[in-house]
Amino acid sequence: MKAIFISFIVSVFILSLSETYSQSPTDEHYELANKVLESVPLVDGHNDLLLHYYYYKDRKGNLDEYDISKTTTGQTDIPRLRQGKVGAQFFTVFSMNDKAVTKTMMGTIDCFYRISERYKDDFLFARSADDISNAFNQKKIAMLMNIEGGEEIENSLPLLRLYYELGVRYMTLTWNYSHDWADAGLDSAKHNGLNEFGKEVVREMNRLGMLVDISHVSDDVMKDVFEVSESPVIYSHSNVRKYVNTNRNVPDDILLMLKENNGIIMVSFVPFFINQSFADWFEVYEAVFDSLKKESRETSKEKIEKWKKQNPAPIVKLSEVADHIDYLKSIIGVDHVGIGSDFDGFTGTVEGLEDCSKFPDLFAELARRGWTETDLKKLAGENFLRVFRKAERVSKKLRAERKPSMMRID
Repeated sequence: MKAIFISFIVSVFILSLSETYSQSPTDEHYELANKVLESVPLVDGHNDLLLHYYYYKDRKGNLDEYDISKTTTGQTDIPRLRQGKVGAQFFTVFSMNDKAVTKTMMGTIDCFYRISERYKDDFLFARSADDISNAFNQKKIAMLMNIEGGEEIENSLPLLRLYYELGVRYMTLTWNYSHDWADAGLDSAKHNGLNEFGKEVVREMNRLGMLVDISHVSDDVMKDVFEVSESPVIYSHSNVRKYVNTNRNVPDDILLMLKENNGIIMVSFVPFFINQSFADWFEVYEAVFDSLKKESRETSKEKIEKWKKQNPAPIVKLSEVADHIDYLKSIIGVDHVGIGSDFDGFTGTVEGLEDCSKFPDLFAELARRGWTETDLKKLAGENFLRVFRKAERVSKKLRAERKPSMMRID
């Protein structure tokens, strides 16, 4: 009887162990992931590397003070981009100065240009879908620009056009604050969507061939964009609202509009868009931090670190990112999903997706879940390239039909 009991225990242990191992990708899954990422360019739709030159430290764009040719303190550098098999990377240009928006925008764009030149053995400055493919064929990483926040065009369509000429290939219509022509998802509404000038911005972006990004915007803006845009639209870094109830994520009914539009949602690795417990924790963390800063800016960092030790953040795992991607595939199909990590732009990390070297681990996990080579290629970059090429074709047609818009608001 004792022998039977021991045998039973051993059998249960072996079964448990085999189930544990079956929950991790095998060498075969990694082989498929690497095969995919070596055959099509992995397009990451959003990265905040430039914050390291202008916000995290007052480096004023000095490339010598943050050398990405070697491993950095952030989440993005060339060695890890190579390890992660990234084929194309969008880098955000922005202004953190409300009193000198264009000046600081030019500063970050200048920084982007200097990075592309300094590291030209690894990067190729891309302005088109073909440039992405050409960079991949040359074993270089295509680097592209995007604007995060429509307020940064300062209500000027001529400025929008000049940003396009400088290389900006998508613009997020708002950041976290509503402005003169569009409402943000995390702010109160001013227009209940887009006003007439906002709709004209979308039309002019279509004419230019600049992708319309509706991450960050309110639900009403999303709906207005789907009505107005003649090109497929993108969510450059958003997730599923069914899993985390935040206006930065997308509800199912609007996801179906995205499918009809033939656009793409690029899933981010931001912990508070992925896991509801982390989102709840982060809301408390921000409130505590704001309160501490009001008391004393000198001691707030020390006190918040003590608070975090007493109130540790929930762990968010790679598998949960895969859950969002799987859910999107089930709701709108594999043709409308991509990757928009938002590395170097958020607090916390996802266990298993700590930096840009980890993309193969995510693709191996999806392979373990049954994603085929065809599926993974679409997710990696084929879906984005389809959307980008369609926007380029629409632009060619619209440029032949209409002149640059002269609409303005004061």
